[in-house]
Amino acid sequence: MNSLDYDTLIDTYINGLNEGYDYLMTALKLQGFIWNKQGPLSCNRDGLKWPMTQNIEALYEVDSGAFIPSVENYKFFRDRIGINPILFEQEKFKPVDIDWPEDFTFAEEL
Repeated sequence: MNSLDYDTLIDTYINGLNEGYDYLMTALKLQGFIWNKQGPLSCNRDGLKWPMTQNIEALYEVDSGAFIPSVENYKFFRDRIGINPILFEQEKFKPVDIDWPEDFTFAEEL
């Protein structure tokens, strides 16, 4: 992420306040067949077994690129998130959250 990205995030946050949002966080859009050990999370297989990916409701993975709350939210919730987020969609390879050795290797290759 660069300074232009942060300028866009700040502008989006400020405009979002007027629309009822109370914080912004960056996220990656996941729109595919997402499962856990119990089964599918992103689609209901009781009807159409394999719907078109474009028709699956999107889920969002917080990518930790940016969190923008108000000071009031920090004080009230004691957290960097509030109640009504702007989920700012990031490009897939823009954020790199380094949690595991392979994440570090990937970041170095970028």
